[in-house]
Amino acid sequence: IASWKIEKHVRGYCALFLLLETGMVGTFMALDFFLFYIFWEVMLLPMYFLIGVWGGPRREYAAIKFFLYTLLGSVFILIALLAFYFTDVRDFVDQRIVQQKTLDLVANLFVFGPGQSHVYRVDPNTSEGFVAAGTHVWASGLTTLTACTFDRSGNFWATEMFQPNSAGPPGDLVRIPFSNPSVHQHVGGGSLPLPGGVTSGGDGTLFVTVNSANTAPGSGKIVRVAPAED
Repeated sequence: IASWKIEKHVRGYCALFLLLETGMVGTFMALDFFLFYIFWEVMLLPMYFLIGVWGGPRREYAAIKFFLYTLLGSVFILIALLAFYFTDVRDFVDQRIVQQKTLDLVANLFVFGPGQSHVYRVDPNTSEGFVAAGTHVWASGLTTLTACTFDRSGNFWATEMFQPNSAGPPGDLVRIPFSNPSVHQHVGGGSLPLPGGVTSGGDGTLFVTVNSANTAPGSGKIVRVAPAED
């Protein structure tokens, strides 16, 4: 509607208006932060010229004011973009723990039988073959591990599944301090039904899925385990 009265440089006006629409569509449809920033900047350029050339009586003042405000906002967006790039905020667990501990531990999951599941320590930079590297047992005596994770302090957590009984396969949540893998602290009391997965939340809370293999509708649940400092 605002374009009906445009008589000066109509082609340039239409080209800038189409470029503005492209930037706006890309800004709202971008699924990547970098693309969002690119389309955001693309949107500002034609907007500046549209205001400065085809604006009202004080169009020069309005265009400069628009430029200064959007420049300040773009600087903050750029700082946030660089912060996201150089600090991996997607992971709740400290990256130093992941690099130093998670990468060199391998658990043999779903090995059935009491005490038959083990956690092996493998050096990521080792030149050993697969068979030799898999002989360094870090923790042993576990029963049918179904999942594992680390908390913020670097402690190893795993879910175990025991021999089925009349009530179904019971399970447990076990904590192994990284500094002392011979200590197994069972948290669930051996009464977690069919534990299938465990993950660590941002505040150190653990979430465990139970009844994972039960196909009955509504039988699956997620159990919250508060951190030790709670």
